[in-house]
Parts: sequence; structure tokens; C-alpha cells
Amino acid sequence: MAKTQGKRTSGADMERAARTTPVMTLSDTDARIDMVKLRAYRLARVRAELKKAGLGAAVLFDPINIRYATGSRNHSAFIMHFPSRYVFIAVNGPVILFEGKDVAPMEGAELFQYRRQAQIVYQDPFTSLNPRMTVRRIIREPLDVHTIGAKEERDDRVVELMRRVGLDPKIADRYPHEFSGGQVKRVAIARAIAVGPKLLVADEAVSALDVSVRAQILNLLVELRERLGLAYLFVSHDLGVIRFVSHRVAVMYLGKLVEVASTGALFKQPLHPYTQALLAAIPAVGDGETSIFDDPTRLLEGELPNPIDLPRGCRFASRCPHRMARCDEAEPVLREAAPGHAVACYLYA
Repeated sequence: MAKTQGKRTSGADMERAARTTPVMTLSDTDARIDMVKLRAYRLARVRAELKKAGLGAAVLFDPINIRYATGSRNHSAFIMHFPSRYVFIAVNGPVILFEGKDVAPMEGAELFQYRRQAQIVYQDPFTSLNPRMTVRRIIREPLDVHTIGAKEERDDRVVELMRRVGLDPKIADRYPHEFSGGQVKRVAIARAIAVGPKLLVADEAVSALDVSVRAQILNLLVELRERLGLAYLFVSHDLGVIRFVSHRVAVMYLGKLVEVASTGALFKQPLHPYTQALLAAIPAVGDGETSIFDDPTRLLEGELPNPIDLPRGCRFASRCPHRMARCDEAEPVLREAAPGHAVACYLYA
């Protein structure tokens, strides 16, 4: 995989990136989150939608603390999707800080400026791009909204962006449905970087692509990160992709961080039983005689807890091969088991 996707970043580069000033910090809150506030909807409507979906007050994710540094590669997944089809992000308390400023209360000009500095590449670009707009208009729109450059220069900027992401400017007047999955993903990336953001959120950015196109998009993302000094929040279930793209990895289970470490440390010596099971499930080329099923301790059994009515103790206890009595009594706290390597498990308490 490394040969296909290009040269990996050295350990020295990762160490330098880790020392840079963080762009975004998700800081701890004082209490569990029982009801979510959405800026786009009134709280009463959120309650109505939860009730309609048969849900009560819901804890979507627990307080977490991650730092994203400019030019570094990061992975996390702190967004959960609920049956009401809204994306719920809790904003009560100092949850998300961007360059030291709380994002939640931002309004007006301040919110507008923040949106220029943080952009996203969605999992399905076909549904995030306007099917009635040409690629030229799609990429140019953020330039017009944020009044970047003179009007007569913006088309030239579109051409430059298309070339930067590997698209031929001659196809700028085509519509999204006329492109392949890899091409439309490049369009989405070009639109995201058009305004010169500092943070790029990539939500399952390569999950729907075949292997060869996936490698091309990953190479493009790494190249743009190095050239533009971007910070990535890369959300993915593909551990191979995470290993290639990320400097630090945050593993979540039922909305709670269970392990956070540098990419090298986590893949070399995973500590949490859930992380160990994830890595054990990665297909490997072998002699065909060994299997994950040969070692029962690597298999996960049991049922997932109800995310609406979580157990009092460890959320992973019902599936953990190392379950102890204390696992059912109280939830383990995320703490450092080694320098830079944090885990929420009583095996290391």
C-alpha cells in the first residue's frame, strides 16, 4: 500500500508537526451531554424530532480533548448520525475551540470568517454538489461568497484549482453527473480548498472509491496538506487509510474515546481490547493456513449496548474478553498509559 500511495511521512516530520500550534481544540465539558442544541433548529423542534424517532434525551458523544495542529495529519470520529437524519453536535459548554475561540456562540461576521477557515469534504460528493451547477460555478461559488479576488480573476482561480487537484480545465462546464466518482471527489476537494482554509474535515473521503482511485485521492490529500499547510480531521473506518494519512489516531466506541496515540505507537502496540480487535480484523496476506478465528481472544462476542441507555460501567464490557467485575461498576477514564499514549481501560489503571 505504501508503494502505491507514495512516500510516507518520516517520524521526524511527525514529531515536528506535533509541536506546532494547534488550530482546533475540542475541550472537556463539566458534565455529560443530555440534550443537544442545534443552531439550525429551535431546541423544541429537536426534542420533537427525538420524541418522534422514539428517543429520549440522548448522549451523542462524551467530552473529549483532541488538538489539531496545522500541517499535521489527524484522525478522529466524533460525529454520530441519528435516525432523524440530522447531524447532532453538542455545543453546551466550551466544546470546540478554533484558534482559541469557542465556535458554538459565533454569529454574524465572526461565524462567516470561521467558515472560511474550516471546510469539509463530504463522504458522498454527488449529494453535496448542486446537480444544476457546472463545475466552474461550483468551485467559483465560495470565491464569490467570500469575495476572494477580483471578479474578473475568479475564473482564472477556478482553472488553477482544477489543475491543482488533477482535473482538466476543459471540462469545467460539465455537470457533476458527467464525472466519475474519483473526478467528482476532486471537484469537492477543489471547492473546499478554494477559500484557503486552515482545517479540512474529510468525512470518509475515500470510502466509495475503488483501490486505484483511492490511492490517487490519498496522494492528492497528502500533497495538498504539505503544500498548503492544512490540518486534517480525517474520519474513516479504513484502518489502512488511517495509517497512511494520520499522525495521531483517536479510536472511539459508542461515542467515547477509548484510545489516543501516535499512528506508529497505536499500530505497533494497541492497548485497548477494542483497538486490538480492530487491528486483528485487518486482512493480511499469508500462507492461507492461519486465521483470526484461530485465536478466540481476538474475536468479539456479545451484544452492543443500547446507545440511548448506556451501561453504568465500561461500554465495551459486554464484548470484552478481559472483562472484570470493576468494568461493570464505573466507566474507565481516558488516561496516559505511556507518554503520548492514552487509553480508557482498567487493564492499565
